[in-house]
Amino acid sequence: MTLTRWLLWGGLLLILGWLLLKGWRIYNLAMSLQAHQGTLQGLGAGDMGMDKMASAAETVLALRADTVALRDEVAIFMPLTPYLGWLPKFGPLMPDAPHLLEMADAGTETAAIMVEAFQPLLLAAQQPAGDESLIPLAVAELGANQAAITQAQASYGRVLAARAQLGETADWPFTAQQFLAQFDKFAQLGADGLALAAVLPELAGGNGRRTYLIVAQNQEELRPTGGFISGAGTLIVEDGQILALDFSDAYQVDNWREKPYDFPPAPLYEFMGAELFLFRDSNYWPDFPTSAEKMMALYTYGTGTAVDGVIAFDQEFLRALVQGLGSVAIPELELTLTAANLDEQLRDSWTSGDESDENWLATRKSFMGPMASAIRTKLETELGSVDVASLGLLVAQAVQEKHLQLVVREPATAATLRQLGWDGQMRGRAGEDTLAVVDFNMGFNKANVLVETAMAYEVVLGVESTASLNLTYTHASPNTSQPCDPTIPTYERGLQYEELVDRCYWNYLRLFAPAGAELRTADSHPVPAEMFLTGRPWAGVPWVEQEPALGLTSIHNFFLLERGQTLTSGYSYVLPDGLTADNSYRLHVYQQAGRKPSPLTVAVVLPEGAELASAVPAPTRTEGQRLVWELVLREDVLFEVVWE
Repeated sequence: MTLTRWLLWGGLLLILGWLLLKGWRIYNLAMSLQAHQGTLQGLGAGDMGMDKMASAAETVLALRADTVALRDEVAIFMPLTPYLGWLPKFGPLMPDAPHLLEMADAGTETAAIMVEAFQPLLLAAQQPAGDESLIPLAVAELGANQAAITQAQASYGRVLAARAQLGETADWPFTAQQFLAQFDKFAQLGADGLALAAVLPELAGGNGRRTYLIVAQNQEELRPTGGFISGAGTLIVEDGQILALDFSDAYQVDNWREKPYDFPPAPLYEFMGAELFLFRDSNYWPDFPTSAEKMMALYTYGTGTAVDGVIAFDQEFLRALVQGLGSVAIPELELTLTAANLDEQLRDSWTSGDESDENWLATRKSFMGPMASAIRTKLETELGSVDVASLGLLVAQAVQEKHLQLVVREPATAATLRQLGWDGQMRGRAGEDTLAVVDFNMGFNKANVLVETAMAYEVVLGVESTASLNLTYTHASPNTSQPCDPTIPTYERGLQYEELVDRCYWNYLRLFAPAGAELRTADSHPVPAEMFLTGRPWAGVPWVEQEPALGLTSIHNFFLLERGQTLTSGYSYVLPDGLTADNSYRLHVYQQAGRKPSPLTVAVVLPEGAELASAVPAPTRTEGQRLVWELVLREDVLFEVVWE
């Protein structure tokens, strides 16, 4: 055998040995990664308390080390992956292998950065529970590790960028498709969590004492930003510590006996007879930042207490919070609050007065104070035993559905909350269609418990694009023979909460469309004078207003829905020009805060001769040029249609 052949065979053997060694290393790393994945899945199978998070941290760091090693081992093969689609089983994954590896690399880097930055907090969580709160330590760690959070945001941005580069996944192995679906479900939540971590120190008083106005809204008496303002108080925080938390009836805020108050917006006077603009009516505007400014102004005017922001919530947020905490013991009231008994306890507290107690009207909602104190105690002293992952998901969903809304004065934090959608802003955007239906219960009752709604919106796109909207309201009370009573219920000991529920529904209705929309037709719903506390009739003539601050046009109407009745209210209007530029159409449907989930049907008729290129979300069905979506509206939804 010649020297050349010896060298050739030797070279081949070296390459084979190198490949075998490479394969062995890759195999071992893959097995190690699989083991780490199993460990993390096991930890996440039950409650994910702070102690489990501390245990998971070690696995995350090991997972990161193995991912880096695997990345380095397979880097040489990455240029070949586009040509390996023929491989059995894993072939469909091969063209996307570089992007998947980038997701794994950047994702584990993000997790490792956060774990290493917050080791002191994770170690503290493993200590026996006591009276010491973990919250101040968490706030301090967040404040001290802003650089790490910024770095984590950058690496997580790489994860999202790599995800966007993935091609068609329909032929992927089932396990890979499951993984990607799970990632997509929580991807935005990860980005939002990192953005929130950057501003939490400011929110929690890490940069100085902060006083927040706490507003409880009763969604069973629906108002524009979520519900009737039934309670209010202040939360004072500094360096993550709650220095004070007080809560009382909203009626105690105003000082109208000693100070002059402004005249209210005209509908409050015309339909309810209100002659003063009081705190309890300050959520008149569906754009929460606008209403929040009025809330803060009237609260400070009535109480003399200046505030740095507003935190507003309804019953659904309380339910999510209590569910996330597991249960909340309220020793003062000798009860344990759970998500299952929350509504019952809230309603019982409303009627739990003593007939001889002259102060009952002012204290009938005093349940909120002890409940708030009990929740505070749970968060401060038992956070280590709480499934914080589950709590975080529940709160995130509540925010997404506008059961919790926050507005603060500090500009940078306000901008982040707006970016996250936590501030309940409602704005029209140039080149975009807008639909918002806003109900305002003006009947001094809780009839929204029994009222169901449905919406059907259709747009015909063309040289002149038109829209039609049909709203259906159904009152589910079986007591159809009882006449409507417009008088204000007598708030005395004998009045039961259920009596406020089973009443007719006086509704001031506002529709919001893009700026420049021109109303063509609107249904009329006249109401006779005897059905109003004011003694003035409603002629049933809808009116239109321009809302330049919101970039919208508003259409106003009013109706009375009697027990057992179904009412349909229809509208048609011409949409402004410029909504179909670049052969595309976007529709932003706003969900009113506090509104129950309701059926929504959206139909879009494409311009004549157009061929559909894409639609997000995917239509429920397609009828020629007509695209139809049927869904339950729980949160804001953005529809986007592109055609050729």
